[in-house]
Amino acid sequence: MQDIDIQFNKTFARFEIVCDGIIAFFTDGSSYKGSLLVGADGSKSYVRRQLLPDTYHLQQLPIRFIGVSYRITESAVEPLRAIDPLLFQGTNPQTNDFIWYSILDTPATNGGSYYTIQINVSWPLKSPDDEVKATNAERLADMKRRGAGMAEPMRSAITNIPDDTKVIEVRLADWPCLEWDGRGRVTLIGDAAHAMTMFRGQAANHGITDAYNMCLMLQRAQQNPSTLEAELAQYESDMRERAAPAVLLSRQACIDAHDWTRLKEGSPALAKRAQKV
Repeated sequence: MQDIDIQFNKTFARFEIVCDGIIAFFTDGSSYKGSLLVGADGSKSYVRRQLLPDTYHLQQLPIRFIGVSYRITESAVEPLRAIDPLLFQGTNPQTNDFIWYSILDTPATNGGSYYTIQINVSWPLKSPDDEVKATNAERLADMKRRGAGMAEPMRSAITNIPDDTKVIEVRLADWPCLEWDGRGRVTLIGDAAHAMTMFRGQAANHGITDAYNMCLMLQRAQQNPSTLEAELAQYESDMRERAAPAVLLSRQACIDAHDWTRLKEGSPALAKRAQKV
């Protein structure tokens, strides 16, 4: 990015609105003053935390999710690629366990003779026993136990995960784009503004739309600085109208994906996606 002073290795601490702008303070003691602060700091946004100290918290869903990535031989991956060459999803109707499978790299990209695949398993939380296990070994054993009840080739892909594979927990939570008052000086964008689960595949689309609309808004405000507050209010209103329902649809899609009886026509997990730009 030419002619843009990008400062790396900075951790945001707080902001202060002053009469002629806004100051952002960072944990290294530095501070920077400007006309507008945009919180693009993800689902656990510290900017959102200061904007909404009582309601900034993510809302965790009653679903638990773990995942791995590991290398697999060309012969072992062929049954999976026969289903789809890139990715697929599925569920076990008896347990309501949900799986996500995708290819992360191939011999064509890694220069080797192997594929790297990703497998995620998630399930509904019905009792304390359903919580994600404490140790990596316990998590992997639980993942293999759940995989043993699935059809081939998914069964073998999970039960053959190497024992030294790291198992990552993903906390499924969202934030439904509540209203905030940035006094025309601070706003949010992307996951900071409307964190949502991945079960409709819409989060990135909304983030890109946010960025596009913000660029247009800033161009207009640059031509007439006195309109910044009004332009910002319109940006936030349009974003909230578009993204707040998407958060709730993604939430319902996540819940439906873990209940076989809900996976039918009309479920947000299966319905077509449409987005107002």
